[in-house]
Amino acid sequence: MSCRYACIECGHPAPELYKDFQGGIIKISHCEKCLGIIDKYIEFDLVIVCLDAVLHKPQTYRHLLFNSTSSAAWKLVLIFLLCDTYINWASNRIAPSGRSEAEKNHFFYAAFESEIYSVFVVAVFEWFLLCGCVVLMLNLLKCFSLCSSYPPIQLKPFSKASFVFIHRVLALSSFSKLLAIPAFIWGQTMYLPVTKLLAFTSNLTALKVVYDVNQAILFPALLVAHMVQYLAGDGMMKYLYN
Repeated sequence: MSCRYACIECGHPAPELYKDFQGGIIKISHCEKCLGIIDKYIEFDLVIVCLDAVLHKPQTYRHLLFNSTSSAAWKLVLIFLLCDTYINWASNRIAPSGRSEAEKNHFFYAAFESEIYSVFVVAVFEWFLLCGCVVLMLNLLKCFSLCSSYPPIQLKPFSKASFVFIHRVLALSSFSKLLAIPAFIWGQTMYLPVTKLLAFTSNLTALKVVYDVNQAILFPALLVAHMVQYLAGDGMMKYLYN
């Protein structure tokens, strides 16, 4: 029997998550290696799964990456892009001085209609730049490990080094981006860097689930990718608003 799933505790391949008997009886399957439940999250509500993902639990990322469908990743990316668009647009919006209230309101709506789409394009560019940089840095690290005495960087079962898979890994480990919206709306902009730090550490944890390598090696590669994304996005936003 082919193994399509993975145990969320040890990552060992598994043929099924549960057994469906007649009469609507379902029995959760156990791992052959660690003897634990293969995937307890199939019984959990999506909110609990998202909270555990924010808490950086590797088991959650194994569930999301190996034992669930991939269609949700693109929907999450769209939500994250809309969040980043709103945060970037609202942070850079400057009300004009010396205008009447009606003129200010007219300027507000005109600026919203004309600029929000440009900011969205910047957010899309930042996201795909991040995915591309992560793929590039991981490939460079893999080549470096093959040419040195360091242990080779290897993919774990069910993992892929493709752009689409890395895009899915980063998307499903960026739930903390949603925390930026209430922080900004409530005026607590000091917490925005914290949400970005949480997104970074979540990406690091998810990549550790995918790659059989120490986090100390993944850390600089992911840090460089995020720095390139930030510098490129910041430069485009300054050009847009100058």
